[in-house]
Amino acid sequence: IELVEGKPVFYGLGNFLHWGMQNMGKFDVCRDYGLMVRVHYAAHPGESLALRAIEAVPLTDMHRATRRLGREDAITKIHVLNHLAEQFEGRGVQFKAEEDGTGLYCAPDAGAGDDALAARCRKAKLDPPTPERVAEIRNACDRRVLRIVENEDGIEPVFAPVGFKGEIPSFDLR
Repeated sequence: IELVEGKPVFYGLGNFLHWGMQNMGKFDVCRDYGLMVRVHYAAHPGESLALRAIEAVPLTDMHRATRRLGREDAITKIHVLNHLAEQFEGRGVQFKAEEDGTGLYCAPDAGAGDDALAARCRKAKLDPPTPERVAEIRNACDRRVLRIVENEDGIEPVFAPVGFKGEIPSFDLR
């Protein structure tokens, strides 16, 4: 997830909407889950809507009975999202964790109110991952799929350890 001129851009959402998809649980920590988001906007009279917050809800079992991940696994996925956000060189959305494992991104002024969302923005935090978890995430996420191979075990991706820096195209949303 990245912000381009204040507008959120989401990559890869919606895959869990198709019953019977491939079981992603056999893949690594970077590719074994789905994601649902809730986007909060603020409306100001005479102005366009402004992004206030984004909630990231990590999901599992997209191939049969989609459900939310448990707290600890969800927090790991929030760490994965934050790692992937680094590829966008300052435009990537960094999430903090809530008690249930949901990730919460708040726009700079989103915590300056007395409503429930502002309170959540002030409370959410994310402890850094352990060095072992950082290594696991980097090993899984800093690879690019070279090709997909079908063999007797099914369809398997073949990866190359090339990373992301400077290799992701930018988009003009105007």
